Amino acid sequence: FRPFIYNLAGSLDLPGNVSNTTEGVRVKINTSCPTEAEKFIELIKEKKPLPALIEKIEFEQIPYEDIKGFNIDKTIKNGNGFQLISPDIATCSNCVEDIMDPDNTGRYHYPFTNCTNCGPRFTIIREMPYDRPATVMDRFKMCDDCNTEYNDPADRRFHAQPNACVKCGPRMELIDGSGNIIDNKEPLATAAKMLIDGKIIGIKSLGGFQIACDARSDKAVKRLRDRKLRPSKPFAIMAGNISWINQYYHLGPLESSILGSSRAPIVLLRKKTG
Repeated sequence: FRPFIYNLAGSLDLPGNVSNTTEGVRVKINTSCPTEAEKFIELIKEKKPLPALIEKIEFEQIPYEDIKGFNIDKTIKNGNGFQLISPDIATCSNCVEDIMDPDNTGRYHYPFTNCTNCGPRFTIIREMPYDRPATVMDRFKMCDDCNTEYNDPADRRFHAQPNACVKCGPRMELIDGSGNIIDNKEPLATAAKMLIDGKIIGIKSLGGFQIACDARSDKAVKRLRDRKLRPSKPFAIMAGNISWINQYYHLGPLESSILGSSRAPIVLLRKKTG
């Protein structure tokens, strides 16, 4: 939210600053024109990022401060105020493009790609307010490229707290049931082959583990049902895209919209016959 405020204030040539607090986001702007302040507040409501939730905006006049430009200031810890934690957000289309782009050396096939519009929030936070040092990402120091993105107001990763790439971020590895490493060079390809071969794997994801098998293999699905003691209750299916889903299930505009939303929830669909 702070990058949004920063860029909005810059577009209006308003000097001031924005910071996280334990009670929410605090914004200061320097203006002698009440109309400018009112316009700024209206634009915050109108143009706020899609995942953002504004419960209320409190406005007050304060003594003048000689602030040059607009800045993102350090977090202010002020008492025991309650602050909502943003939920984890599904990978956005821009980040998916980065992951699938062979020319993007930092993020090609990198599963932990994120930006200010998507990625982990709730799952990685240890304490509020939400800043990188207060998350599990504090152990990963950003490389020069990621740091440049983080400090560039024109970049969509401007102040993205979990920002990382293949050079500096978390790595993926495949381990067996005893914790021994099976593959840490091409773990995704190896795991995919295991699924094709009918094996069951656990995927450590946001908020827990997903137990997965090949949904097209009756034998693998039966083994998973036996292990989970779920003889008939439907399992969730992971699909690569809307086109694949549309081959097998009835998919209207509403269902497509929900599946493609920033929440990307599990959606109940009617199966096509035949």
